[in-house]
Amino acid sequence: MITRFGNIEENELKLEELPRSPTQKLKNYAFRLLDEQIDFPVSSLILVYDDYSIKLNDAFMKKEKVKWPLYFTSRSSYHKVRLPRFIDPKLAYFMGYFYADGSLKDIMKSKFKRNKFEHKIKVGDEFLLQVKFLQKLFKEIFNLDTPIRDERIKKGEIYYYIEINDKVVYRFFIKLFGLPAGPKTGKLNFPTIIQDCPKDIRKWFIRGVFDADGQTRATEYYREGKIKPRIRLHIKDYKFIVQIKDYILRDFEIKFNGPYLDKNEKASCIQIEKMEDIRKAQSQKLFIHPIKKWRLASLINFYNQIGFDDKLK
Repeated sequence: MITRFGNIEENELKLEELPRSPTQKLKNYAFRLLDEQIDFPVSSLILVYDDYSIKLNDAFMKKEKVKWPLYFTSRSSYHKVRLPRFIDPKLAYFMGYFYADGSLKDIMKSKFKRNKFEHKIKVGDEFLLQVKFLQKLFKEIFNLDTPIRDERIKKGEIYYYIEINDKVVYRFFIKLFGLPAGPKTGKLNFPTIIQDCPKDIRKWFIRGVFDADGQTRATEYYREGKIKPRIRLHIKDYKFIVQIKDYILRDFEIKFNGPYLDKNEKASCIQIEKMEDIRKAQSQKLFIHPIKKWRLASLINFYNQIGFDDKLK
């Protein structure tokens, strides 16, 4: 595989198989998906069962006790969406990645400009291998097929992505995980729904964040002499990166320095440079992104060979 910095043998890149446990059950959250501003009197989400279906707002108005449907849909969509009943490593990882590098279109702006609500959801990466992994996860979690788009590649940008226009998943992201519509800067918080999970689930959320916006040295690029070891995370939202730093210390027992303002990236960053911490990050699988995981392993192997001492930096 050719990257911006060199070449990596594809047989050395391995995709991680995410475990199915632990899990934490989500309470019946159907009514939480209701948006009174949008759903009254306009079309609502529809709950579909074996032999009947009902609009979510009708069930809400009748104060009916709603059992969990086979799937959700809406009047304007042919998608049959299976929303998760549990938070597991797959959902936690995907949402962590989306928090860092996904986007939700501002539906009110689309209504104003085009006179229709566009519930667009987009997430991607510069590496096609990783986007195929995200595509597969999205299918497993929501029962939706999403094509991989490469328009930006054709325009000279290095970015592949998946995109779908779906009201059900859009509501799930906003109502349960607290994601904002439109620009995220200054609006992100470590989601309460993940805070309340066991440590082993929270760690998968953090891994998703690091796979999206974390960095380590691009070791496929040959450099003479020593290169300073480093793992760094860039996020524009200062409050959110502070929360991430606190949870890394709590759950991974790795202390990051910062946040600092990185003027080149126009974002806040936290980082570690001690080999002791970098080795711990590898052993705890802070990265599972195949390229970033390979770079980290290559960096550690390099310093294992030369006997790096943190005091000599």
